[in-house]
Amino acid sequence: QSISWRDARRHPSPNAGLAETAFAGLLNLRLGGPTVYHHGLEQRPWLNCGGKDPSPEDITRANSLSQQVVAALVGLCLILAVGARR
Repeated sequence: QSISWRDARRHPSPNAGLAETAFAGLLNLRLGGPTVYHHGLEQRPWLNCGGKDPSPEDITRANSLSQQVVAALVGLCLILAVGARR
């Protein structure tokens, strides 16, 4: 079972849960837990409990993954647009 399908429903946001758990799994990071917001501390569930704690170097990895996802989506949109014109 993938981390996304297992942990996404535990995230308080139905929209962010799938994306955060996908990144947690692909980067092998443990995300979530106690989170500080302007209104105070929220105790959120851990996502990908078996992953490693994030480090500053993981920001670069996450940015790279994000760019790859965007590039794939742009490519898919172009393919669909060209296909729709035929």
